[in-house]
Amino acid sequence: MRGDQSEQLMRIRTPSLKMLTMQSQRFLEITTACGERALSTDRFDWAASIRQVPLEDWPEVVFKLRGQMVRPLIQLAFVECWVMGLPESIPNAVKPTLCRLLFPLYRGPDRTLYRGCRQGKERGMSWTGSRKMALRFAKQLPRSTPAIVLEARVSSDAIMADIGQYMKRRSEDELVVDPDMLPSKLTVVSHTFSSGVRLASGSIGKGKSVFSAFRRSFFKDLEKLRDAER
Repeated sequence: MRGDQSEQLMRIRTPSLKMLTMQSQRFLEITTACGERALSTDRFDWAASIRQVPLEDWPEVVFKLRGQMVRPLIQLAFVECWVMGLPESIPNAVKPTLCRLLFPLYRGPDRTLYRGCRQGKERGMSWTGSRKMALRFAKQLPRSTPAIVLEARVSSDAIMADIGQYMKRRSEDELVVDPDMLPSKLTVVSHTFSSGVRLASGSIGKGKSVFSAFRRSFFKDLEKLRDAER
């Protein structure tokens, strides 16, 4: 996890029943089809609203989204937002839960997927159905750090979105995966070389994603606060 993301988590680690800003309230309103403003809002307005949610509001925003109906228009807008790049104000730790809530439901089969990444970044969210594309991504990384190509048989429950299904012109064959639901072992099928460093092929055991601890602890504690409030 980058240093700035670590600092972000420190600022939002303790859950509270805080009052949301007007920007966050507007985002929730137009996302969940509540009110006349939501029905008259297009995807461009929504894309602007997600970028206005303050960092400190995101855990509470995600909590409030759970169990709410999200309009299909907003689901497609979120796909576009993912492709363009999610706002940096969204902490990594809440991204998988947010994706679960906002992506269109994946209805496809289990898939064999690949990921080209730096060593140590194995359990990420972006994967591809193309081994060739994963190798291409790995080779595009800076040569100062060894890069690897991983293979995993990923269950349909772990796949949150097939981006290519909605963005036909993209050639990456990208699928977004819940990193906490990846198989316990990931297979290294290829690697690049840097300064004579060589990575042996084989398996990588289960590690902790940057999302795991926060997702478990924060939402569990927030539930307790909700129960106490009742």
